[in-house]
This record gives sequence, C-alpha cells and structure tokens, in this order.
Amino acid sequence: NFAETLAKDPRRKEVRDSLIKLKGKNKKLAVLSSERSFAPKPSMVYFGIADLFDAIIATEETGYDKPDPRRFLYMLNHLKVKPEQTAYVGNDTIRDIDGSKGVGMKAILFVPPQRLKANVWREYVEPKYKPDAVIKNFSELPDIIS
Repeated sequence: NFAETLAKDPRRKEVRDSLIKLKGKNKKLAVLSSERSFAPKPSMVYFGIADLFDAIIATEETGYDKPDPRRFLYMLNHLKVKPEQTAYVGNDTIRDIDGSKGVGMKAILFVPPQRLKANVWREYVEPKYKPDAVIKNFSELPDIIS
C-alpha cells in the first residue's frame, strides 16, 4: 500500500534535510507535478515537506503537461523568477530535462540507486539537452545549487 511504501522510503529524512538547507540559502522551492491536482500535496504532507515549498503545482492548474514549455513558464511566473536563476530537478530525461532546459533553466537529473527503483521504472531516453548535473541522492543538491 502507498502509505507503507512512503513510510519505508529511506529518502524521507534526506529529502527534508536537503530542502531545509536550500531554504536556508533563501531558495524558492516548488513542485511541478504531472499528477492530478489532488495527488501531490498529500504525499508532500506525509513526507513532512509540504511546508517547505512555495508552490505545489499540478497538471490541471497549468493546463499543459511536461515537456510543454508553457508548463515550466507558468511555474516561473508563479514564483516570479527567471529561468536562468532556476534549477529544475527531475527524474525523466524528456519530460523534465528537455522541458526545463528548453525554457533556459538549469536541469538536474535524479537517477535513484537501483535498490530504490520500483519494479517498473522508466527507460532513460537520450534527451535533446544534456542535464547540468546527475544525482543519485538528494543530499547532493545543496552543494550543486548555489
């Protein structure tokens, strides 16, 4: 069940600690989810990180799905930030990396360690753009994002 899966996820503390460090650097944080509008926030609440985000934006709110550039521009406008000042972290080479790089953002590809991958995990397709960084642990983020 979903709650048990989240409860066992070893990344819970790592993600929260990394986000706290980024907030300490005065970074704006947002979730740009491909899920329906009711889905992302409960997961963030369960992980204990919802309070760290300046925005949690779902597909329905923007009217566009990734990698449509209008979706990323919606988020940038919502946060009142420029693409070149923004780093986007995602786990999909096309939807996340190509989408964010296509509007001028820095892009960080998250590739989870094999032990954390679900039985069915996406194939990593060669993106149009190369990510600026590739991470395997969220604890790497505060050092990458200046």
